Amino acid sequence: MKNSTVTTLDWEVVKEKLLQQFSTLTEEDLMTESGKEDEVFDKLEAKLGMPKEEIYDMVGKFEK
Repeated sequence: MKNSTVTTLDWEVVKEKLLQQFSTLTEEDLMTESGKEDEVFDKLEAKLGMPKEEIYDMVGKFEK
């Protein structure tokens, strides 16, 4: 999954699931503007210590 798929997801649902799964994340970490979704994934990569591809895959599964 790549960024183009992320823009089709309901970000509010994704945010809630990420906040539930990772207690180290904050609302501020997950704030994004349209067209700047990559910035949020850069923050997640740094904060969670996970590769971006793994985060994209995890987020994609939230919608299934």
